[in-house]
Amino acid sequence: MWMFEPDGQYVVKSGYRALQFWKNIDQLQPSTSSTSTKVWDKIWKIHSIPRHKIILWRVLNNALPVRYELIKRRIRASLLCPRCNSKIETLTHTFMTCHMVSRT
Repeated sequence: MWMFEPDGQYVVKSGYRALQFWKNIDQLQPSTSSTSTKVWDKIWKIHSIPRHKIILWRVLNNALPVRYELIKRRIRASLLCPRCNSKIETLTHTFMTCHMVSRT
């Protein structure tokens, strides 16, 4: 169901109009939004394999399914890290402080 057409059918012309509409809305946002857009543009232009860029994007958007984020979204799960089973699994813990994944 396409909300930009009365009959709900997607057509390329209305898709293009929707993109232009969204682009204009983005330009009206406060400067923090344009700063954020610049950051995302830089992330997507990094010379790396796509999955690395996607993980970076997901980390910066708190979109990785670590236990802490799951609980915030009312998904039932244990808060403890499944690797060390001693600390709350947050992004920081998962990537930096968990002794099971660190080199030290």
